[in-house]
Amino acid sequence: MPTLGRRSVLALVLLWAGPLATLQAQAPAPAARALESFAEVSAKPEADRLAAAKALGAHQDDEVTHVLLRELGRAMEASYRVALLQALGQCVRNGVVETLGRVLEDKDSPYAERSAAANGLGNQGAIGVARLRVVALGSGADAPAANARTYAILALNGVADPQAKAALLEVFRTGTSIDRRNALRGLGKEPDRKDFLDALLQNANDQDLMLAAGCVHELAKRKHPEALARLEPLLKRSNAAIYVAALDDLLGASTRLLRESSYALVLEFVARCESSGGRAFVGAIDDAAKDQGFVAWLRRELAGRESVAELRTGVRVLGRSKGLDKGQDVVQDLLAFARGKDVDVAVVALQAIARRGSKNAAAELRKLVRAKFDARRLEVVLALHAVMPRNAQWAGELLELLDQKDNARDAAVHATLLDLLAELRHGPALPRAWEDFEHAEWEIRAAAYDFARKVRDAGSIPLLIARLDLESGRLREDVLDVLQSLTAMRFHQAARWNAWWEEHGANFVLIPDGAAGPASRSGKADAAATSTYYGIPLVSDKVVFVVDVSGSMAAKVGTDGARSRLDEAKQQLRFVLENIPKQFRFNVVPFDTSVDPILAQMLPALDKTRAEALGKLAALQPRGGTNVHGALQRAFAETEVDTIYLLSDGAPSAGLIQDPTALADEVGRWNRARRIRIHCISIGTDSAMMKRIAKESGGNYTLAR
Repeated sequence: MPTLGRRSVLALVLLWAGPLATLQAQAPAPAARALESFAEVSAKPEADRLAAAKALGAHQDDEVTHVLLRELGRAMEASYRVALLQALGQCVRNGVVETLGRVLEDKDSPYAERSAAANGLGNQGAIGVARLRVVALGSGADAPAANARTYAILALNGVADPQAKAALLEVFRTGTSIDRRNALRGLGKEPDRKDFLDALLQNANDQDLMLAAGCVHELAKRKHPEALARLEPLLKRSNAAIYVAALDDLLGASTRLLRESSYALVLEFVARCESSGGRAFVGAIDDAAKDQGFVAWLRRELAGRESVAELRTGVRVLGRSKGLDKGQDVVQDLLAFARGKDVDVAVVALQAIARRGSKNAAAELRKLVRAKFDARRLEVVLALHAVMPRNAQWAGELLELLDQKDNARDAAVHATLLDLLAELRHGPALPRAWEDFEHAEWEIRAAAYDFARKVRDAGSIPLLIARLDLESGRLREDVLDVLQSLTAMRFHQAARWNAWWEEHGANFVLIPDGAAGPASRSGKADAAATSTYYGIPLVSDKVVFVVDVSGSMAAKVGTDGARSRLDEAKQQLRFVLENIPKQFRFNVVPFDTSVDPILAQMLPALDKTRAEALGKLAALQPRGGTNVHGALQRAFAETEVDTIYLLSDGAPSAGLIQDPTALADEVGRWNRARRIRIHCISIGTDSAMMKRIAKESGGNYTLAR
């Protein structure tokens, strides 16, 4: 093959480059294409120009800037103005700092516009940062001036520039307490310079607890020698002065600064936070459990503390610890608390033993299960089950426990023992479960029906058929579900079941487990359902609807944006309440930060009660936080309820327990005795917590967009 000379190669390059250059000259530049696209819609309504205007923001072009400024001058709709401000501030532009600054400082500008303007200034380099600094150091005391400072400081927080950090440090030294708090958020990764550390020490003494706590936490993270001295006065402040927003910092600092001289004070403080700390409290327990010095101190000193809250907190820390200190197992300490006089502390200790699965606790737990007949009995059974091997010997022990009179009289223990035997698929317990089909307590009957679903035997079928006309509402559906799982058939009348069994019973062979398909609880409407709520059948006649009315429920749904999440929830619930039969007993529990049931207690859906409930439902407005724990606790307080519908659009942010895992654990403990089915409707985003609550209670979970 002949080789090409240098001139030939050059000729080929020029031959190809010519057409390519022509194509490049003919193709419009990206900014020009974006301007052409905008020109095509420029005469249309602002809603139709929105997408094209946003697309202009990516182009650092003077003509684009001119078009955006012109549009801003004539824009009328708030959403369009915000989009234009965001596009203007998306990259460095000539001549926009003055416009963005005016919007930020204009007291009549809506908050969303001022925020967009501030963020845009943060993208304008040194001149934009200088304008933000002027606003952030302003002195106006009125709300518009304070808001302008807040937006400027938050924008500076997002700028990785020495000038921005210098401006934040000025604010941190001289601003209002709120401004200093906001500035600290942007200074958290600053190096340990003397001027910054001096400012931290100064603000750590501030009367604003949230500011002081944040500063002490920063000092603790930096292992500053004065951090502990600044923390101790904060921990001694009145509990009424502890704002939930400061707890993360105070608890974080406390566990970072664990020293023998502070152990007692930290234990006292963390225990005080038990009822309000939420995720921060759980995190503090985990952090404290990693400190072997603190764990060793607890093992020596905890038993002598008088405060029950401190005892519970200390036991939680021991339960989370790695377990060994000088060769001795922490489980022995937990067992000592499990045997103690205080039942609340004993319950926490037993839960810790169960979580650890310590097999060397089995012998002592066996003694406890036969000696303690108070509220800890259930937790002893669960702890023993957690540490025992899953074999026939243990199943036999569980059956013996079920036959003890004290356990038979305790509904929670009785139902739990049936659950554990079903988990082990222990066939010899089936006759005992059949006896419980006729138990006076509905919760135990529910457990027995569930046992028959898991421990499959054709002998259950005629006994279940006999229960159909004796049960109503949810329990009747439970019986139908079990029959369907055993036979793949679903008749709603006992007479049809009897006729079918008379024809097929003699030669009947159980179908394989799972072959029958989903039962009615899966969410498909059933013939026995009176209505549906977010697609979930209403088959119970003893229901509590738990409805989130927190501030986030004001978010709009639908393409037209005319209705809020709460509007939709109210409409769905109104339809249910208008259609349930009069004999149905119900209540509605709206919740935000607080919990305020619509009715004092569950009542039949008579006309007067229904009208009262519908009137109060219509008046609900979104506000406050998300106290899921308090709302479910109030629903569980209804002694008759067997089904709960929980609707929420966010993670817990208020209430005694805010950590999602801890809250699901707590609901599971409540439900050991109650057997309440909890259907969960998550609005907007998936919720692992609500999925788990629904699954563990036998309920249905649905995500509503």
